[in-house]
Amino acid sequence: MADFGYTSPPEAARAGEPRPAAEAIGGLAGRVEEIVRSEVRLAAGEIRAKAREAAVGGAAIAGGGIAALYAGGFVLVFAHRVLSKVFGKSMSALMLGAGLGVLSAAMFGEGIRTFKHINPKPERTIRSVKEEIRSAIGR
Repeated sequence: MADFGYTSPPEAARAGEPRPAAEAIGGLAGRVEEIVRSEVRLAAGEIRAKAREAAVGGAAIAGGGIAALYAGGFVLVFAHRVLSKVFGKSMSALMLGAGLGVLSAAMFGEGIRTFKHINPKPERTIRSVKEEIRSAIGR
């Protein structure tokens, strides 16, 4: 077989010769694909963690609302009957309504506060991608 001056990639690497362009491009494409997949996995993990954190806040809001409805319903009837004997029906209803309003505002406020502390951006992935871009550019 005739020798046209081409050496196989492993031989070229050992001899210190530059790699053929096709091989270099193929290697670069493989590396880029590996980086992208890695970053997608990292972003997915971060988003899942943030979604779990958001679910906790959502559960607090929902739980607060449901508890307020049930507890309020049962306690209101009892409290209204007791207070109406002392203060009259109108004043009893006003006092109970104000108290429940304060309680429900506190519960909803806690749920909203939890949601405000959640940052939905995958910060680690963004930093990692920026670092990969900088290293690829050579800066």
